[in-house]
Amino acid sequence: MINFDYKKNLALCIRKQAFVLAFVFCLNATAQQYKFNHISTEQGLPQKYVYDLTEDKMGFLLVATGEGLCRYDGKEIKTFTTAHGLVENFVTKLFVASNGDVWIGHNQGGISINHNSTFKKLTYSTRELGPVTGIVEISPGCIVAACQNGKVFLSYKSRLQVF
Repeated sequence: MINFDYKKNLALCIRKQAFVLAFVFCLNATAQQYKFNHISTEQGLPQKYVYDLTEDKMGFLLVATGEGLCRYDGKEIKTFTTAHGLVENFVTKLFVASNGDVWIGHNQGGISINHNSTFKKLTYSTRELGPVTGIVEISPGCIVAACQNGKVFLSYKSRLQVF
């Protein structure tokens, strides 16, 4: 009978010590600290309104603004506009496809695709489409983009349909 109580007390003592040690280690643990860079018009954004953000396959931060697509490399901001091949300057939505292409939705319903630093334009009677509000990849090579007025782009292996 004495052995049973001794074993029980020893087990309880070991559990208490383990709990105290775990608690002490938790108190000494430090949280991971993150460094934030604030970017604004002072650092090179063309305007203060941002409509979407994403990271491309090369690690650049892409920023959708009303005055172009901005690419931030951690130091500098480069702005792409119609002069670089965008359908229009007002960018509303960004999406990175599985193949690395960046799909860029615009305010008037057009879509630009950045493939290997070259822009390709997808347009369809843009007056009736309205702003692009969402872009998703259903399967590799099959991209769907939705517009505010309910119209939908479907691009499958470079063939474009609008519903």
